[in-house]
Amino acid sequence: MHAKRPRLIVGVDPGTTLGIAAIDLDGHLLLLTSGKNLSKNDILNILLGVGVPVLVASDRVDAPHLVSELAASLGSRIFLPSQEVAAQEKKRVVEEASSRFETYAVDEHQTAALYAAVKAHAHFKNLFQEVEDAVRDELRRRSPQMVDEVKALAIKGVPPSRGVRAVLQGRGTGLSDQRALKALRKEVESSNERISSLRAKLGEARAEIMGLRAMRPRSRERPHPASVELQEAQGKLRDALHEIEGLRRRIEPFGPGGDWIHLCPLGPLTVSAIKSAVADSYLVPGRIAYATRVAGDAERCARGLASAGIRTIILEAEDAAFRREFMRIGAVAMRADGLQLEWRYGAPWIKGSELERALKGTQKDLDIVNRERIRDMIESYREERSRG
Repeated sequence: MHAKRPRLIVGVDPGTTLGIAAIDLDGHLLLLTSGKNLSKNDILNILLGVGVPVLVASDRVDAPHLVSELAASLGSRIFLPSQEVAAQEKKRVVEEASSRFETYAVDEHQTAALYAAVKAHAHFKNLFQEVEDAVRDELRRRSPQMVDEVKALAIKGVPPSRGVRAVLQGRGTGLSDQRALKALRKEVESSNERISSLRAKLGEARAEIMGLRAMRPRSRERPHPASVELQEAQGKLRDALHEIEGLRRRIEPFGPGGDWIHLCPLGPLTVSAIKSAVADSYLVPGRIAYATRVAGDAERCARGLASAGIRTIILEAEDAAFRREFMRIGAVAMRADGLQLEWRYGAPWIKGSELERALKGTQKDLDIVNRERIRDMIESYREERSRG
């Protein structure tokens, strides 16, 4: 049974470089990132890859257009501050939160997004506590009946833990997930319809030009200036070709043979996340993994990735213990900070040349770890001989 996807409070700072932060309803930071030229579809893919947004927040008093669009697409509410806040106060709030999360904003866009998410969560904190108290009271009230129901399921061979989840599961389970996924499908369908519409217009423009040319008299007289209709048709053709060329240029670097390499985002890194990605054939040998942080046991996560054939991972947050364990098996763990990453189609990409440069920078660390492994092997061999 798959774990239920977390509900998210999302902070967004729009702009050419866009900042995104996502906090679950218990106040844990699940995502903090920024990227250039992200479309609405890109943002939706990123967020839905982490969880289900239920609140979209901004640090501005008036909701930016993109924030309103995202909230409408996701069926979420919008949270805005009641008044403008000084930059110094924002910095203080974000520094306190970053220290608690052990994750730090690397630019002003991440700072603004994280501030918006943290303030939105703080606004609803007392209400969330009331909800938790009410749920505990209801569980105490329903406890005798629940025990009987779970026992009845156990008789049918259902394990107790699954039985409890089955009894607690309400009718509304999964509706938010379905609504969010439906919104994403709608966005993708809209993009496909736009491309189809452009292709149709291009065909119409070409046909119209061919028809107008056929209607022109074939004489040796000096040709007349093109008719208004022909000029308009040629203009439509140029506009359609220009838009299609723009789309092609945007897609080309990320297609087969392009210089960009697709990373495999796993969210917070845990053994269960690795197993799930492998089971879904999402994480395959040779891929480069990408995680926000190491949330599970460092040694087990390193072994899980190695057994999946993953030799390189990029982390948003530094984890020295995991990095050392991963390098001990001859693999590389790098920090995302300082790397040129781009988010496209809901996933991070890195330039091949940038990855090659970063890998060269880790070679020295790998050599040190390998020398330590050799020393350990020699010491172990000497101890065995001395005992023998």
